Order: sequence, then structure tokens, then C-alpha cells
Amino acid sequence: MRISRVVGTAGHIDHGKTALVKALTGVDTDRLPEEKEREISIDLGFAPIDLPGGVRAAVVDVPGHERFVKNMLAGVGGIDAVLFTIAADEGVMPQTSEHLEILHYLGVRAGVVILTKSDLVDEEMIELVREEVEETLRGTTLEGAPILAASAVTGEGLEEVARTLVRVLEGAPARPDPGFFRQPVDRVFSSRGFGTVVTGTVWSGSACVGDRLEILPRGTEVRIRKVEVFSEEVEEARPGQRSALALHGVSREEVVRGDVLVSPKVLLPTHMIDARFSLAPSAKAIRNRQRIRFHHGAAEILGRVVLLESETMAPGSESFVQIRLEGPVVVARGDRFIVRTYSPARTIGGGTVLDANPSKRKGAGRTDLGFLAVSEAGDRPEMIRSILRSSGKGTVPVAEIARRLQVLEGEALDELRALEKAREIRFLGAGVLLEEIASSLKREIEERMEQVSARDPLRAGIPREEIRRTLSREVDLSLFQVLLGEMAEAGRATVRGEMVLAGGGALPEKFRLLAERVEGILETHRLAPPLPAQIAEEARVEPKELQAVLDLLARLGRIVKVAPGLLYRTAEIDEIRSLLSGVLREKGALSVSDFKEKTGVSRKYAVPLLEYFDRERWTRREGDLRVPGPAFDKE
Repeated sequence: MRISRVVGTAGHIDHGKTALVKALTGVDTDRLPEEKEREISIDLGFAPIDLPGGVRAAVVDVPGHERFVKNMLAGVGGIDAVLFTIAADEGVMPQTSEHLEILHYLGVRAGVVILTKSDLVDEEMIELVREEVEETLRGTTLEGAPILAASAVTGEGLEEVARTLVRVLEGAPARPDPGFFRQPVDRVFSSRGFGTVVTGTVWSGSACVGDRLEILPRGTEVRIRKVEVFSEEVEEARPGQRSALALHGVSREEVVRGDVLVSPKVLLPTHMIDARFSLAPSAKAIRNRQRIRFHHGAAEILGRVVLLESETMAPGSESFVQIRLEGPVVVARGDRFIVRTYSPARTIGGGTVLDANPSKRKGAGRTDLGFLAVSEAGDRPEMIRSILRSSGKGTVPVAEIARRLQVLEGEALDELRALEKAREIRFLGAGVLLEEIASSLKREIEERMEQVSARDPLRAGIPREEIRRTLSREVDLSLFQVLLGEMAEAGRATVRGEMVLAGGGALPEKFRLLAERVEGILETHRLAPPLPAQIAEEARVEPKELQAVLDLLARLGRIVKVAPGLLYRTAEIDEIRSLLSGVLREKGALSVSDFKEKTGVSRKYAVPLLEYFDRERWTRREGDLRVPGPAFDKE
């Protein structure tokens, strides 16, 4: 018979929780000798419960004493419904209120309130207590819950409790299942023949014999040897079940209450969470960075609350907060948690995890809360956009996006493909780029070019690496080259070797005509260009102004400085290269005489040109001959 729901108890000490569970299940959940001796529950107790209609559930019985609230919290973190006990002869007591606050902040909405010990009072007293309870429940998640009178001694009312619990469980919302297995550990022991055994409530996913899991936060990899659900061996542990898992690969001493068994490579331990936090009306105002006790699942960790919307928080208010912990915790987005004061320990509120892997935030008024708002709304596409915008990088790995969303990588890919189809993102290698960021980076590059051009018209662009270092985001070289390529294709930039120029690489207007005259002179003389002094004379320009234009044309790649005072247009260099290429392919080598014969130039030009090709590694000198160099072989 499948156990798919977990019921927890709650209530003040000595208000009949354990007696009620024993009357309903036949199991005495007080298993410790000290519990028997003191006649109070100290730790968690467990029992299966068979309900009308063939329904079977698991009951987690929790202690009611204020000293053991942290044990109570370890038991109610994964329940679907609660049996809330209030003794009819005492009514609402201090731990009644604290347990109710805990259930409220954990979001427990399904429950039955039982006025226990009803055999000790008359009907009039029961009605008075009922009215008090209704008033106490008002404004909490259990407002409107059925209130029944019952006695574990006489059995009166127990059948109605069982029938009502079935209806409540049927109406309880289904557990959200993100697709990965997760089970907080609330008990650890050793079993002869099977080794280390851990118990807990399965929060999500399923796990079978032979499956591999991680124990977090330690990160130990284990394999499941055996699965039991209330002493019945089964093949699979499922959501909503109380399971005992025998594990291979870990010793009893390496696992503690508060650890979490989880599918590998989905969740990561964290020392910080961003959350929506609610402060109880009964609590005192809290100040920024106040020290607290953080409870999640079966874990209790000390930490501090960083208020993100104000310097103080008033009782009964809500706020975005960042909780910084003194030890690691394993949480998922949407998880509920409880906050208690540091000393003396008292429940003061609770909240919902919105980001389980945040960056450190600066505090009230100095931090962007956009991601928290969309996370709270559950808008996953907008969460992805927010992750990409706030990363500080150009691309973000798919694995990192999945980890931030806390979903399996395949599920994250489905969301990303939809955004890609809508042309909002693109994939680059293992990373994802938001198109609006690509556009923004291109604008930055363009603005940088324009600033340089305005400041120094003769400067032919900026080195690529210099631009990349000044961008507002960290952009790797491969992405930067993609962006430059797109800008070049659109005519918004020109790349000349290591230099990047604005637009099509056109010269500033005031130098354009002069440059055209210089290039015309070089074209006229072709393979036997004049010296700069002759060019200045023919162009009717001062030598200093000519030199500035020559430097600019060289940086633009429109002319080549073969040797001091010897300048060629790029077109002539390409022509010479083509002529020599045929000789080298045919003969395998060429001499200065071969060069002169093929090009028709004198030794005055031949030797500097050959030396230029040597420097370019297009040719290589061997004695008096030139043979193909490394760059030639790449043609």
C-alpha cells in the first residue's frame, strides 16, 4: 500500500500528541529511554497510520517542550498536513502559539485541530476552548481548519478525527516536483548487514536501489543498497514517503541530522540566500545584520539577516532580505524556512527562498532587487533574462543558469530554446548571450571608437585588447571577435589586424583628399615608388603633414612600409606576392636576379622587398636564395 502523505503533530507539551498518535496508529512513538522515564517527547517519533478508505500515511510526532523546538522543526519541514493538539482542560498555551507560528511560516494550510483530553471537561468548557482556538487561528494558514474534540483515553471522537484527516489530505495540494530527488536527513543509525541508514521525508523525485546520490553539504557520493518504508522493503522511495535508505560509501559518523540526500549535480551548498522574510507581529523589531538562528528542514545554522529594503524591520512587516550563514545549507528556490532569535531562542518569523546562490548584496537602497521580484513571481523566462543581465559577463554557461534556476539542465535548455526561437538569446559554445547585451556591447565599442576619433583624428583605431578591457562586462576573446565580425559586416567597424576602427575605416574628411593624392602618386610609380621627399613635392604638402598621413594610411593597412623611406600600396605588394608565388611553386626557390627579372625592378627595390617578405615569414633565406616560409605554406 503506497504511503504518499506525511502528517505531523504540533502543540504544547503534555497536550496529548503522542497519546493521540498511539490511539490512532497503535504505535508508541516515544522510543528513547529518557522519553519513557520523563514521560515527554524529546526527539522525533514515527508511525504509519491506516485511515478510512484504504488511505495510508506517515505520522511524524514532534516534541512540545520549548527546549526541543529545533527537534520539532526537524519534523514538520516536510509535512502535508498537521494534527494540532490543544488540551481541552488548558486551552492555548505558549508552545501552542509558537508551534502555530512555525506552521504558518512554513505554509502548512492543511490540518485538523484536536481538542484532546475532552474526557476531563464538560461540553461548556469544550465550547469555550473552541472559541479561543478559532480566535487564535485567525489570520494564520490554519484559519478555518476543522476543530474536533477527542480523547485518547476513551477513544471518543477518534473515528471522526480519522475521517476528517482523510478529507484534509485529499484537499492538500500536491507536492511540487522539480524532477530531482531530495530527502533531508532527520535520523541516522547503523544496521547490521546494511551499514549506514538514514531516514527522512522524501521532498521530491524518486530514488531506487542502486541509484547514486550526493550527501550535502559534505558532497559525499553514495549508492542506495536498500529502501524501506516503515519496515517494508520496497524498490523505490517516492515523494511524500517516510523512507529509510541504507547507503554504501559513507560511515555512520559522516552523516548528521540536517544533511540532505539529493540527485547529483543539481543543488549546491550555500552560505547565503536571498529571501522574502516575514516578521511575526508578536516579535520585536529587528535591525540590519542582526544575528539569528536559521532553520530549514532538519538543519539549524547561525547567521545574520541583511535587510535589503530598510535599516530596521517592524513587527508584522515583510521584506526582501539576504541571510548570511555561518555554515553551509542546502536549499532550493521556493523552500520555506523559520527564523528564531539567537538568544534566548524564540521563533520570530519565517520566509521563502528566492535565490539559493546569490552574490553578496550591499544592503538597503544599494542593491538591485529585480531578480528577487521575478523569482517571487515565478516568471522563469524573466528569471533567465535577469540572470544574464546581472552576471557581469557576456555569456553565462547553461549549467550555471540551470543551477541558478535549480532545475535539471535539460529543463533549463527547454526554456532557453524558447527564448532563442523568440530571438532574445543566442548560444555561443557552452554559454548563452542575451541579445540586448550583445547590442549594448556593440554600442559601447562604437562609442569608444567615436571618442578616439574625436580626440585624435589621425589615430587609426584602437588595439582590440584595449577596447575589450574597457567594456562594462567581462567578455572573452571568442565573443569579442564574434561581435566585431557582426559590426564589420554591418559596416559599423573595420578590423585591420589588431586595430579596430569605427565604421568602414574611412579617413577623417580633412585628410581624405590628401591621402587620395598620395595614393595616386604611389599608384603612378607602381613598383618603383619615390622617396617621401619627392611624394611631398608632387603632392604639394609639408613633410610633417605628409608623414602624419602616411602613418595613418599604414595603420589602416592601405600602404606598407617596406623599409625606411620605401612605401608601397597594398595593391602593389599583393601583385608582387602573386608574381613571386608562381616562381616559388614552379622552382621551389628564387634569387635576387629571378626577382628582378620577374618584377622588372632594380636591385635598389628588390633587396628591401625580399627582406620584407622574409620578415613576414612568407619567404625564408637560404644562402643567396629565397624558399617558401611558414606563411607561404598556409596559403
